[in-house]
Amino acid sequence: PALCSAWTNDGSGILSGGADGRVMLWDIYRGTWAQVGQHDGPVSAVVASDLPSPCAVSASWDRTVRFWPLSGGSGQALGVLQMPERVYAM
Repeated sequence: PALCSAWTNDGSGILSGGADGRVMLWDIYRGTWAQVGQHDGPVSAVVASDLPSPCAVSASWDRTVRFWPLSGGSGQALGVLQMPERVYAM
């Protein structure tokens, strides 16, 4: 199940984070889902950011905060912050 969601900054999509560790993007104009990232634990929070470029920022029980590209991404995180404990909210 989805545990969190957020609109993209341009209003064209909805980000979601799930108990399966996936970070997903729903394109409201095309009506399609795309996976933009993957954690090793449930995703507890997700937000959209325009810095350094349009990206999804996700937090997880795997003790990381990750930055995912929203356009033309390779599925690789732009950056990873290691946290001392599980992240429950951002």
